[in-house]
Amino acid sequence: MDDSDYLRLLTIAAEQANAFLSNARKWERERWVCQRLLQGLNVPYRADEFAPAG
Repeated sequence: MDDSDYLRLLTIAAEQANAFLSNARKWERERWVCQRLLQGLNVPYRADEFAPAG
């Protein structure tokens, strides 16, 4: 493997990590907004309803 191959693989790994972190931050924002909306409407909910599936 030469330097250009290694750099290409590092770039791909960095892009995948960035996409993963972006999705995690998006989920956290959506979860926070939904919980605040339910609180504002006085709708009961359980914290586990907002846990990741799996």
